[in-house]
Formats: sequence, C-alpha cells, structure tokens
Amino acid sequence: MIELTKRQLEIVNIIKKERIVSSSKIGQMLNVSSKTIRNEINEINSKCKSSYIVSEKGSGYKINSNLQVQINDEDSQLNRNFLILRDLLSKEEIDLYELAESLFISESTLLKSIQMLNEIIRKRNPNIQIQRNHNMLKLNGSEEKRRQVSTYFLMHELEEYNFDLKNYADFFSLFDLNILKELILEFNKEYHIKMKDVEVLSFVMHVAVMIDRILQGNEIIMPEYTQVDQSQKELAITFYKKLKNWLPIAMSESEINYLACLFAGKVSSQNKEQLEELGDFVKKVLQQIKDYYDIDLTEDEELIKNLQIHLMGLKNRIEHNTFLNNPLIADIRTHFPIMYDISIFFAVKIQEFFDTRLQEGEIGYLTLHFMGAVERLNSKIHKKIVVISPIGEAVNEYIRKRLSSVHELRIEICEILSIFDVEKIEEYKPDLVVSLMSIPKAISYPYYVCKELLSNQDIEHIYLELTNKKENEKNNIEHFFDNDLFFYDQCFENKDELLSYLCEQLCKKGYAKQDYLEKVLKREQIAPTAYGNLFAIPHPIEKCAVENKICICILKKPIIWSDKKVKIVFLFALTKEKNDKFDSMFTQMVSLLDNIDKVKKLVKTKTLIEFLAEFVQE
Repeated sequence: MIELTKRQLEIVNIIKKERIVSSSKIGQMLNVSSKTIRNEINEINSKCKSSYIVSEKGSGYKINSNLQVQINDEDSQLNRNFLILRDLLSKEEIDLYELAESLFISESTLLKSIQMLNEIIRKRNPNIQIQRNHNMLKLNGSEEKRRQVSTYFLMHELEEYNFDLKNYADFFSLFDLNILKELILEFNKEYHIKMKDVEVLSFVMHVAVMIDRILQGNEIIMPEYTQVDQSQKELAITFYKKLKNWLPIAMSESEINYLACLFAGKVSSQNKEQLEELGDFVKKVLQQIKDYYDIDLTEDEELIKNLQIHLMGLKNRIEHNTFLNNPLIADIRTHFPIMYDISIFFAVKIQEFFDTRLQEGEIGYLTLHFMGAVERLNSKIHKKIVVISPIGEAVNEYIRKRLSSVHELRIEICEILSIFDVEKIEEYKPDLVVSLMSIPKAISYPYYVCKELLSNQDIEHIYLELTNKKENEKNNIEHFFDNDLFFYDQCFENKDELLSYLCEQLCKKGYAKQDYLEKVLKREQIAPTAYGNLFAIPHPIEKCAVENKICICILKKPIIWSDKKVKIVFLFALTKEKNDKFDSMFTQMVSLLDNIDKVKKLVKTKTLIEFLAEFVQE
C-alpha cells in the first residue's frame, strides 16, 4: 500500500477525475506552481517505483491504466463511490469489468465499493440495493426509489465529515477564526437568529473573508441597486460594533450593507427586473440539477434567495476582478464530491450567463450554499414518530415495517407505547403521534388516529401530517377550480340537460371546444359516471380539453342518473398533457366521496371557498 501526502493524493484524484490534465491547471486548482506539481508527480512515481502518472505530449498528465497501484486513500474511496453511483443512476445496468477499468481499479476493489455503497443505502431504505447478475450491475427499485438514492448520499456526506476551523487558522493570519466563530454564535443566541450548522460555517467564512480583505486594505463594493431592510441593517450595525470591540476594523456603508445582506438571507425587491432575471436563472439551473442529479432543490426558497444574493455579489466581483479565495476548497472537493460536482455544474451555467470564468474559490462558496440546502432537506425528510398501540408485541413488527418508508420520508419510530403510557410521549418529542385507537388524554404533539390498521389511506394521511401538506392542500388544488364554474342550488330535469349546461359554461370560458358535450355523452353511453353516494364525475372518453378544470354543480333536488340518485356533479375537463397533481386529485376525489357523510357536507356548501375548505377537511 503506497502512502502519499495530502497534496499528492489531491493530484492523483484530480488526474483521475479529469482523465488528462496539464500541470498548470492542476497548479491553479491547488494554488501552487506548475513546477511544484511536476516535482510532486515525480515523487509519486518514485514512491510507486513505476510510471504511475505518465505525460502525454501536448495534452497533459494521465494515469497509466496498465498499472495497478494500491494507494492508501480513504478520500479517494469517497470520490470513487460517487462516480460508481453516478454511472449506476444514469444507466439501466452497467458491465462490472468495464466500470472497474474506467475507474482504474480491480474488480475486487469495485465489489468492495459496491458493498460499502449498499451499506449506506440499506440504512435509509432496505428495499433498494445494487445487485449483480453475472457481470452486470444494476440499482434495483422503482424509479421513485432510485431517485432518492442521490439524496441519501448527500445526507451521508454531511453526516460523515465535520469541518474543524482550526485547520484554516493559517489562512487568516490577522485574526483568530475560532474567536470569530464564537462571537457569531453568541450574537446569534443573543438576537435569536437561527442558523443550521452548515449555515453557521458559511456565514463564518463569508465574514472572515470580508474582514481579511478589509484589514488588507480592500473594500467590498455592493451594487448600487442593492437595498437592504432597515431592521437587517440595524442588526448589521450592532454586529459591526461587536466586531470593533475585538478588532481594529472600519467598515464603509457598502460593507455594512453587504453584512446586512448576509444576515437577511433575502434580497430586496428594489430592482425587480434584475432580481427576476437572477431568480429565473437560478430556478432554471436548479431544475436542470434535478433532471441530471435527481436532487430536488427547486422548492427551497432560502437556497434560491441565497444564490440570488451570491450572484449579485459575484456580478460585482466580476466587474472589479476581485474574486474570493476559499480556504475550505480542498476539504470541500475531497469530502463532498457530489455537492462539489453539483457546484461545478452550477458554475458552468454561471460562466455562460455572465460570460466569465470562475476561480475555484468561488465554486467552493456555491458548495456551501448547496450544503445548507441539503441540511434543510434532511431535516424535512427525517421524521420522528411515536406509535400508540393497544394490541401489544404481536403487531409491532408489522407497524415498524409499514411505517419504515412513507414516500420520500426517513421515519424513525422512537417507541411503540401502550395506551397507558401516553405521558411518556414527551420524552421523545416526536413530529407526529400515530395511534391505532382514540387517545383519551390531551397531548401537546400533532397526532393522527388510524381509521384501519395502517391502511394505504392511513399512510397517505400520515404523510400529509408529517409534511404539513394538509394545510397547503387547498392552495395546491385551487387553480383547478373557477368561481365562474361553481353552481349551487340548481334545478335540472335530467342529466342530459345538466351536462349540456355545464359543457356550455366550459366552452364559454375557453376551457373546452364546441364538441365537448358530444364526447362527454359518448363516454356516458359506455358506462355511466354516477358512482353512488349522490355524486357523479362525468368526463370525455379521451382527454381533449384546452385546460385542466373542474366544473361543480350542486343540485337543489337530486336527479336520477341511470339508476342512481345524484345531487352533486363534477364535470372534469382534461388536457392531453400528463398532470400528476390533477391525476392524484381525481383519485383522491373518488376516495373522499366514498364517504356519504362527506358528500352531504359538500352538498350544503354555497361558495367555492366553503367547498374547498370542506373538501380538504378530514
């Protein structure tokens, strides 16, 4: 086993990742000269007692694929795992020997890596594994489950490594980085500012670089259009006074505004056109990241705002050619390969957007923003549950298995308690209490009482409770309805008269074409759409509407629809394009209306607002 220095390991990893790369480019990445890189490569080859790294004239250095050299490098294992995972996610299956050859490792080393990857996956979802069939490797599981694997590894990166600020003390020779960190933590506590660990790290580094540049005689100039909230500016001024008590530092108005932006975590709406352009750019790239890496950060508003702030400052640094150094870059590149790779992807898009070239230090700050987003994502999907069960041990294994996976959530079952131990719930501070029977005592935590023994419907309700989607459910479906398409206390002789009227309303609003009634009636001839329980959901045999909409009609007196009484009608307008939310709501509607009591309550509503409120109510 060959022992290399940290810098030599970094050189080897860079060459492996780039496949072929010049000494000058490696030098730029490691902030050393080309001569130093060439000397290090000579030293590596000397330790390997062979030409492990070879030079290709006119191109650069590459790994000699004809040699198998065992290097003691745990960090290299992390990068290799990422490359294996990326290949498996991008292809249906992959040849074991071809993959080993492309990574310059033996088949046995690859299989050890696969074993390690499976252990990481198993902790989060025992139903997904990398499987070998003869010489082919495949990641099993549904597409939904496969897409969660990338997120698992982002979580793993954060869990497995902690930054020690002592390692970066030499970079800031003019002040003590740890004192700055403690000052920030005390200030956050005093003013009730909540930051997650990675957000604290990012904030410390941004402030540290700012102080270092000021002490060296450089000024941070914020764009003229940057306007900050007065309360955030007052916070920045207060923090600046604390800094002055510690360091002989003088900040300009522009620098205080920059500090206020860091505290705010948001941007002003002063220059709407500029901000909308940056916001649209960020959202577009986050969608591309979702498509390429299967990591969904598109709804993280805090990340979007943070990246907007970063891009505002970056635009200014580009104009003044004053890019930021980042002392964390080596550790970020080594220990967070997936997040660093995502940052590279984002940086390439930034370079195209601003027509510039970013230094690696700037890319490191992007990674810190993504790390914060992943930490927030982790807190969203990791949920703690306490179960109240009167049945005893016999059913506990079933409960654990049933709740082990609730969509994308990572469920931790803290305890399964009997009905007599309800007072113990407080010990676990759960996100939700799930009970298999009514709870006789009042509890201070959200709870859900199962209708059956953890049926599929129960699982869906538990998911809604854990994700707070229940309170947002009305907002999510509102755009499928229209006040002008809500009719109550109506009188019709029969279904044909009713359908003729409703289809006419859809056409008037431009949601359907003139032949819509004909297609709806054609569907009724095949089989009536009255489902019992006083409701009907008519729709065409094929999706042909202009826009997805639902027309609601509540009747004063029921009509006979085939052989069933109907008092509430939902006329669906469906477009050809697939809409998962609409499809999901259709299923949900049929399920809800199976409950005759629910239908009777809906029939009594007189406005769309009342209807939607009742519709999402349990």
